[in-house]
Amino acid sequence: MSVSRFPQELLRAQRQVWACEEASRAFVLAGPDSPVAQWPLPRQEEYRRLRAAHDQALRAVREHPLMADAIEDHHWAATIQALSAAARADERMAAA
Repeated sequence: MSVSRFPQELLRAQRQVWACEEASRAFVLAGPDSPVAQWPLPRQEEYRRLRAAHDQALRAVREHPLMADAIEDHHWAATIQALSAAARADERMAAA
């Protein structure tokens, strides 16, 4: 699938998933080396907020009509790979 096969809102949603994953990963790596349950409560709350944002972004991708059809037709893996490639290509074109 080419970039043009995916709507811009779906590409943006996929990039938001990646941004949330990166923010969550950076937050965890910058924190103490202990289980989340042992972190101070404000840090636990921030982590939960980051995870909730990730879940919401992922839900936006999965619930998009194009992705919902792909999931229903059992073409999820191929479609998500094509979406990822298209989002990366779209980022490269925007950066150029």
